[in-house]
Amino acid sequence: MFQNVRFRLLLFYLLVMEGILLLFGGSIYFSFFRHHSEEVDSKLMALAEVITPTFSKIYDQDYSSFNQLDHGELFDPETQSIEWFDHDKNLLWHQGSLEISSQPEPGLFNLPVQKHDVKVRSVTLSVTVNTSNNLEPYSQGYVRISQSLEELEKSINQLLLILSLSAIGSFGLAAVGGYFLTDTAVKPIEEAYLKQQQFTANASHELRGPLTAIKASIDIMRRHPERFEAKDKRKVGAIAKATDQMIRLVEDLLFLARTEKKTQNIILSISPLY
Repeated sequence: MFQNVRFRLLLFYLLVMEGILLLFGGSIYFSFFRHHSEEVDSKLMALAEVITPTFSKIYDQDYSSFNQLDHGELFDPETQSIEWFDHDKNLLWHQGSLEISSQPEPGLFNLPVQKHDVKVRSVTLSVTVNTSNNLEPYSQGYVRISQSLEELEKSINQLLLILSLSAIGSFGLAAVGGYFLTDTAVKPIEEAYLKQQQFTANASHELRGPLTAIKASIDIMRRHPERFEAKDKRKVGAIAKATDQMIRLVEDLLFLARTEKKTQNIILSISPLY
């Protein structure tokens, strides 16, 4: 019986610990992912603001203007690419190692790259100009800045590995600690229950003797009814009835105590076959 109580308490404790670990790990993961994603977007937008003014020069095939820009800290040709497109989305010039086949669309997107399984984060800005004849600006072309997410994915995978190992270790320690905690919590209750059971058995044994003596005395008195008056006979009958009820109650208590003790001994003696 108490083994079942221990198991339930341990299971509940482990479920609570698992929920806490999942909540804690999930919070760290999403905070890490959001922070680094925003950092990538900020770098792309900063580089786009630097590169966009070069569109007119690139459109006129003046590629030297790109080399004159101070973009050394912003642009990494190994993990980034810069593309200039005309109004019809035809590629004018390309810088960087990333090869993207999709057409430019204004905004921030995750795009696949050719010859790689890693996604890239891309920002595309539309370059607009105003004319004297038409106040409405029109698109002259597009500038697309792309960043490989390989490093970000590696960092996320490392974080997931660390969180998983930490969760497994913490769960194992929680299981061991929970086992001893539940045993410590249940043991006083078990001891009190065993003492109560022993007290019931002892009290039943102690009551059997006096009740048996009372019943024997009443039986003797009933064999000689001539010694008593009518009103005393009724009292003797009431005493006999009460004595029988007490004897049955004591027998039931003894039977209950013996049954629970045998059941507990059977549960404790069960061992796995393998």
